[in-house]
Amino acid sequence: MIDEALVAALTGDQREQYIEALLERAEVMREFTVDGVRPCSRSITPLGELVRSPEEIREETASLRRQLNSR
Repeated sequence: MIDEALVAALTGDQREQYIEALLERAEVMREFTVDGVRPCSRSITPLGELVRSPEEIREETASLRRQLNSR
């Protein structure tokens, strides 16, 4: 089910927006030499959305940048 959601997200109408948002995330992670990010803002039960929208990815990236800049 997760794989199907990822394929749908990356091959659908918003493909370019997803790619751009993921590239922005990768750029921030390279800039700050971050090996991995585990967001903890969502509750474990229920899992919530497993595939983020491009807007959510951008919001999380902006939050990550703010957090890393404040260190």
